[in-house]
Amino acid sequence: MKLYICQFRLVPPLSVLTLLALLLGGCGGSGTGDETNDSGTATALILPFASAQEMEDYLKLGFGQQTNIGNIANDVAQEPVAASEAFSTTNVQELGVDEVDRIKSDGNYLYVVEGGTPNYWITPLEPASVAPLPEESRDNAIRILALASDPPGAEEVAQIPLPPESYPKGSFLLTGRAEDRPDLLVAVLNYHGYSLPYWFDFWAWQSGKTGVQFNDVSDPTRPEAVAGLTFDGHLVGSRRIGESLYLVLRHSPAIPNYHIGISGAAEMAENEQRLAETKLTDLLPNWWLDDADQGDLLSHDQCYRTEVSDEAVSADLVVVLAIDLRQPEQKPHARCLVGPSETLYISTEALYLATSRHYYQPVAEVSNTLIVYPPDYRTDLHKFALNSDGFQYRGSASVDGHLGWEQDKKSFRMGEYLGVLRVATSVGNDLDGSASSRLYTLREGVSSGGTPALEIIGQLPNNERPQAIGKPGERLYASRFLGERGYLVTFRVTDPLYVLDLSDPTDPFLAGELQIAGYSDYLHPIGSDTLLGIGKDAIADPGGDEGRGAWYQGVKLSLFDVSNPAVPRELGSLVIGKRGSHSDLLYDHHAMAWLAASGAIQPNRLALPIRLHETLPAYSSGSDPGDPWFNYDWTHTGLYLFDIYDGPSGSISPVGKMVVESTGMDSRYWNSRGDDRVLLRGDEVHYIHGDSVWSAPWNAADSQITGPQ
Repeated sequence: MKLYICQFRLVPPLSVLTLLALLLGGCGGSGTGDETNDSGTATALILPFASAQEMEDYLKLGFGQQTNIGNIANDVAQEPVAASEAFSTTNVQELGVDEVDRIKSDGNYLYVVEGGTPNYWITPLEPASVAPLPEESRDNAIRILALASDPPGAEEVAQIPLPPESYPKGSFLLTGRAEDRPDLLVAVLNYHGYSLPYWFDFWAWQSGKTGVQFNDVSDPTRPEAVAGLTFDGHLVGSRRIGESLYLVLRHSPAIPNYHIGISGAAEMAENEQRLAETKLTDLLPNWWLDDADQGDLLSHDQCYRTEVSDEAVSADLVVVLAIDLRQPEQKPHARCLVGPSETLYISTEALYLATSRHYYQPVAEVSNTLIVYPPDYRTDLHKFALNSDGFQYRGSASVDGHLGWEQDKKSFRMGEYLGVLRVATSVGNDLDGSASSRLYTLREGVSSGGTPALEIIGQLPNNERPQAIGKPGERLYASRFLGERGYLVTFRVTDPLYVLDLSDPTDPFLAGELQIAGYSDYLHPIGSDTLLGIGKDAIADPGGDEGRGAWYQGVKLSLFDVSNPAVPRELGSLVIGKRGSHSDLLYDHHAMAWLAASGAIQPNRLALPIRLHETLPAYSSGSDPGDPWFNYDWTHTGLYLFDIYDGPSGSISPVGKMVVESTGMDSRYWNSRGDDRVLLRGDEVHYIHGDSVWSAPWNAADSQITGPQ
């Protein structure tokens, strides 16, 4: 593994800027962006539609191309109230930018969203007998539980029903609001499910809807529904900043009775007729207030398109909405960008949307989440300042490469600080050894034509500093931008940890390296000088998992001292379990809970759900336990607790674990859904596994578990 430490010395922001950076896959704005091509001339990246007819023609062209209307020979391509104790909150990328999650708490009550769909699917075990779910099993609801301390526990006091046909994604909680506004729990819902292998397929996003349900929880024992909004389009991401809720949707238009796979000239003629009869309003998303149709969500003059070749025209719409939580029943501010989306990142000041000009497919025979990107892949970045009215377009830029393979990690490839956006991209193919990494720094400016633009002010490698980030063929695993520093982790076999100094964002360079084994999938800051990495241990081998030159082993925690960027040190590490062991955190950064050292809480506390594999299989697989590729059977699932000491003498100290499933138990969950969550409150631990809650004291988690509730 290589960990890159990128330190930034930032120049003051330009006087014309109001800088912001937001979330995970959105759009919108006004104006045009520019990029500089090889000849040095500026070309537009984002263009407004001159008329409704122009937008209608553009979407029809994209719809036809994405559904093969023109080629009958081809098939379809596949801030809480005061609580009695300090408590943990949702683990977010940016302070001040809340993220939707399946649990929320004000320190006194715990809100648990049931019936949702996790970010990935685990193939469950198939034991001889599994205890059936009880008839009163709660689906599509939000459980409200009062928290107790002596002994630690959680008692349900109320439920908020959710639409049975929805797939709840999580909620936001607003308490202690100004002007005596009621406490509000905002549930975010999808109305059409999809799995990760189909993330990049146009047809898989059709007919989707997103819902937002507002609930008054001023008295948590008697919640009351306030209002409900529904929008055409799948939810890509959501964030909350203060009293503003931001949603990013992907809407792929659907035309009734349109033939997706064309089998002959007759069906092609029918498609052409149906497309000719379709109007722009049929292709744009609608919205509903409390089930009452409110018509079109936006119009052509609120939408923009990226500058692409005729062959890459798309009918996808990426829609960004700003909902005023003080008046949730009002029509939200909306903007849209036509074209496929990569992700979106949000800071407290701006939204950055990453879009693609390419079509690509998962390599299903290798991995459901593995994507092979074209060698000439580029990512377009669009900045929208956040203001009281919604969004303001501030410029675009184009960079080499893509933002990674896993949706949960893509937004972490970006970070904005004092007006400078930092972006880490991947180029090449990690399956054939051609993968490498790039780093760009960008700042708002003005193009040669006088329009807003994002200017690339630094990159690595470059002509003066040609050394690559990592060795040839290494894949970029984890990235994190924190204040004036950035951290990157690459991995292929068992490699050194590299440090990049970006104190001058116009002149990045390699500062040092550290030899360590394994890799980190997630990086968590502990103060300004210590970093916690969580990933997998690995054993080098010419083959390895997915041809990466190493076999993944147990879950690994590493603690790094980064006080001197030129000489990073590994303070300590810990490996949990054998090959096959896993943590939900490696797919979803919301899975862990962190309680920083403060007052009576000493030292820092980490709670991490882990699915442990270290049981020898009952039947021989033809390999030996000494082989690095030997797969161990599942042993148990539980919550592991750690004391984390930071500073120059930092260390990782196991405290205990709450085992809630094992091979010897009658279990209703069997190996989890992949959406475990944790709440730490003072000396209490509340572990959400499945839709139930287990509680225990921090220092007696092994022996004093209560639940499930």
